[in-house]
Amino acid sequence: MNSCERKAEELILYAHKKGGTIELEEVLKEFDKNYISDDVMLVLDIYGKTGSAVLDSAYGWTWFQLSEKGMLFARRGCFTGEARRDQLVKIGAIAAIIAAIAGIIQLFL
Repeated sequence: MNSCERKAEELILYAHKKGGTIELEEVLKEFDKNYISDDVMLVLDIYGKTGSAVLDSAYGWTWFQLSEKGMLFARRGCFTGEARRDQLVKIGAIAAIIAAIAGIIQLFL
């Protein structure tokens, strides 16, 4: 996971904890300005949407809302959860291969 994904994950989990929507003011208070860089915003746009209640927002948005996909992503643990699930799938596949080999060996004994 790169730094943009890590920062986006923190914001996604923060938004999820807050009910799915966060205000820019909250983000700036809880996190530093690097959390709203263009790279982080590209990741956030995959899992939600931004909007503005004012026309002259310095950052182009004043709120972020998770989409249904984003809420599910947060419930599953975001990028960290995906890595953990991938690891469990690999362990499960290895266990299945070992069980299959053990079964074949027992056929020949």
